[in-house]
Amino acid sequence: MQAITNKGNSVNMGGRNEKSVSRVLLEQLYNLGVKYAFMNSGTDYAPIIESLAEMSMENIPRTEVILVPHEGPAVAMAIGYYMITHTPAAVMVHTTPGTANSLNNVLNAQSMNIPLMLFAGRTPVTEKAVFGSKEIPVHWNQELRDQGTMLRQFTKWDWEHRFGEQIVEELARAYEVAMSDPKGPVYMTLPRERISEKAPPASPVRKPSPAEPVVPSNETIQKVASLITGSRKPLIITSQLGRNLGAPEELLKLSEFMAIPVAQNFYYMNFPTTSQMFVGPIGGKLFNEYMKSADLLLVLDVDVPWFPNSVEPDPDATVIHLDVDPMKERMPTWGFRADIRIRADAQTALKMLNGEVALKLAKSVETGKTVKERRSRVSSDHEAMMASYMKEAKDHKDDTPIDPRWLSYCIGSILDDRKIVFTETVRSPFYEYAPISSFGRTFSTPPFGGLGWSMGAALGAKLASPDSDVIVLLGDGSYMYNEPIASHFVSRASKLPIMTVIYNNHAWMASRGPVAKMYPEGKAVKTHNFPGTVLSPSPEFEHVAQSCGAYTMRVEKSDDVMPALEDSLDHMHEKENQVLLNVILKHP
Repeated sequence: MQAITNKGNSVNMGGRNEKSVSRVLLEQLYNLGVKYAFMNSGTDYAPIIESLAEMSMENIPRTEVILVPHEGPAVAMAIGYYMITHTPAAVMVHTTPGTANSLNNVLNAQSMNIPLMLFAGRTPVTEKAVFGSKEIPVHWNQELRDQGTMLRQFTKWDWEHRFGEQIVEELARAYEVAMSDPKGPVYMTLPRERISEKAPPASPVRKPSPAEPVVPSNETIQKVASLITGSRKPLIITSQLGRNLGAPEELLKLSEFMAIPVAQNFYYMNFPTTSQMFVGPIGGKLFNEYMKSADLLLVLDVDVPWFPNSVEPDPDATVIHLDVDPMKERMPTWGFRADIRIRADAQTALKMLNGEVALKLAKSVETGKTVKERRSRVSSDHEAMMASYMKEAKDHKDDTPIDPRWLSYCIGSILDDRKIVFTETVRSPFYEYAPISSFGRTFSTPPFGGLGWSMGAALGAKLASPDSDVIVLLGDGSYMYNEPIASHFVSRASKLPIMTVIYNNHAWMASRGPVAKMYPEGKAVKTHNFPGTVLSPSPEFEHVAQSCGAYTMRVEKSDDVMPALEDSLDHMHEKENQVLLNVILKHP
């Protein structure tokens, strides 16, 4: 390491580069195609900040750094940005506190296979005589024996930078691992002394090469195609197929061609709810009916395909699980059975499968008759299910306080191809009452379920797609989890106007619902007393958003919902300003 007297970014070290390691790091991020870095800096970031200023002064192209004053929204912005662009972003946080504050959304990213590059400063190791060594009390208190262990269970790869000669290769390695299936977050720590050093002479930049998608064998595809065409009551189950933009189109082709019903979770929009082959969410009433009678289950990119306490496949049914990770290796317990497990990229596999199924169907008159009969039955069930949902929402049109189903129905009526929606309403239903046909623009709470991701994700999506209207739907509890001051600050400072709609029922239904389910005759239900779940008196959330310049409305009457939504959209378009609607709902 360089001596403490060798300060600054321009000291000639003899045989070393004039650039610091921190500058080479920033240049390599740009070379990798990482367009944005969401930063929450600390004392460890002095070399990074100096290098950014230096590059700005020299007008050097670089990754654009966006300040995010809390690590949770910073990671969430990387999640939302990837969901729209399918290219990773970087997140830069400070030492152990910043890493700790990042954990919730790192876990959310892991559970949705979102690749992101998380960098954290490393508290200086040395106590004196080295440039960048410890100088204030936190430099001793924040030091860990192994900083990476804080999130090693939740990342695909972690590393501490040690030598300037390695920085370019380290970043290429991080990118490759993050972007190879199953994709996920990676973590790298940057000791302050090491990134302050002068870099070695520039070496050729190696273009990273993530692993190619896994392709199933033709023999496997033929076997699965035979099972599908020979099945009388097949059912497709999916939850994360939509992370791959081309896969939902292939699934739609297979489902509608063969009249196969599809159920889904809504982490992504995997299948249009407007298709007559859609039979509701996993765990729903119609899904359970189809599950019980199915003779073939095709499980595609799913974390939890059914709820064993409620329903399980018929013992004689064949279960095929196709997934980038069909063993769910990150989950300690995962007992869902499968007769055939296929590790493969769903888009590739479904495209192959569609071709093979079409050939087999053309050769079988009997299969054609089965498909025709099944199409009639599934279409009828779908239409009855959707009509029931729509009737349910409209039946509560005039309720006061507002019913969440009516609010969701109204939001559904304003959706079009320009809208991107993030939902974190938890127990307030949305997708049942808002028919959606487009892919890649509607996202829900990740499987990990860590609250506090949707506003940051919406900001990342707006950054990725500035011409889109980005809407966040979240409960009052979820809103508080989202570090709203930090999120509203970024919206204003970075000119990323989004619409936030709060489903405000003054209650923590995520905690309250399981009590009623586990103890339906218990004291809490009988006395209507659920300690620790009441969010009343409710804060005036409008004032929180107003402090960051937002246009806000408090909506308390059902008749005011549609006008408020339309007025908010008009304002966001005309003023290019963020909007918040605090919608007061029934208290359960």
